[in-house]
Amino acid sequence: MKKIILSVAVLAVFFTGCKKKEDDPAPSQPQSKSKTELLTAHAWKFSGAVSNVAIDADEDDTTPDSKDIWNEFYDDCEKDDLYTFSSNNTGTVNDAGTACDPSGSFSFTWVLTGNNLVVTTGSGANTHIQNFTLVSVDDNTLKLNYPEDEDVNGVKYIETDTYTK
Repeated sequence: MKKIILSVAVLAVFFTGCKKKEDDPAPSQPQSKSKTELLTAHAWKFSGAVSNVAIDADEDDTTPDSKDIWNEFYDDCEKDDLYTFSSNNTGTVNDAGTACDPSGSFSFTWVLTGNNLVVTTGSGANTHIQNFTLVSVDDNTLKLNYPEDEDVNGVKYIETDTYTK
């Protein structure tokens, strides 16, 4: 009889001790970051460029057309660049190895509206405005599309650039 009472007491303690209290707060879900927060979280290294169709990116009729814009078009001095987007809508591009320009860097301003990223460089007569479509951004990868362009043979394409953390 003592064993039965003891067993019932142990089970009662077990079930009541494991029961979740109604006033316990629910575990909080991590807040997802906005596109702007992800964009400005760290520097982005230019790491790839592809076309949606095969094009003559190197403008050399003796080589086959390719979707690989990264190896066909970009110079080594551009492939190591770091892009930093600051929360005050300014940014910098820094050569992180081989320099294309003696200064090694330049500044820009940027505005993100939805998935439309507008980047402005230079000033006055040298102002250059570039519109990008933000394809995706997360903690590790940023993908941007250039507007539709045309290669030397009239083939229309869209370039997608990839940047990594």
